[in-house]
Amino acid sequence: MTTQNHTDDSCVRCQRTLEAKTYEVSSPSGRLPHCLRCALRYPPMLKKSLIIYLIVGTVLTAINQGDFIAAGVFKPLWSGKSR
Repeated sequence: MTTQNHTDDSCVRCQRTLEAKTYEVSSPSGRLPHCLRCALRYPPMLKKSLIIYLIVGTVLTAINQGDFIAAGVFKPLWSGKSR
């Protein structure tokens, strides 16, 4: 990622003109402005989000379906837990 043609009112990555909302992303060269699309695609943020997704998904599955998993009963997803 280069910042040669960067102005304060454009995204560092895609050079798109930034509107009212600017998303700052931390990098070794400081906090750089990004548009929403580029901020969501920033690799370190994607990695952190994936790790959090896996942890939270595992915990919620254990809470909601733990009794069935422990009993070894695997029903189709649409069957519901009420029985």
